[in-house]
Amino acid sequence: MQPEPSAKGDTDDRPGPSTTVTSTTAAKKLKDLAVCQNQQIILCVSGVNFYTSAQTLLGREPNSVLARMMRKTSPLQPYYTDKILTYYVNRSPECFKYILDYLLNGEKCTLQEGLISLRKIFVEAGFYELSELQSLLERKVLRFLRGEN
Repeated sequence: MQPEPSAKGDTDDRPGPSTTVTSTTAAKKLKDLAVCQNQQIILCVSGVNFYTSAQTLLGREPNSVLARMMRKTSPLQPYYTDKILTYYVNRSPECFKYILDYLLNGEKCTLQEGLISLRKIFVEAGFYELSELQSLLERKVLRFLRGEN
């Protein structure tokens, strides 16, 4: 059940400080969050659940394996966990958190340091066909080798 809007229509009776959403940036963020909430999915990566949205997987690299999983024509069909669409992927959950961060934040994502860690993420990005992430990782490795970190 959703709370009733106030007379102004932009605040409600929920506990906490009363604020009015006036910023168009904040309004867009709230709209995007509402879409994500309505498209919530679970990616079970080798037993570790990552809660995300179809929009996140479709947005940054639309030809990736993750984006293709979201298509109705995908041979990989989801099952339900607590009424949420769930996909199982037998891959590295340690690396997937960085992949998900990249899908959310693009080049502003936080990647692990060190050649071995970057190589592991690169391999996983290759599996998911995330070519832009692979390019980002290659640039990061070159900077690392040049001592520019």
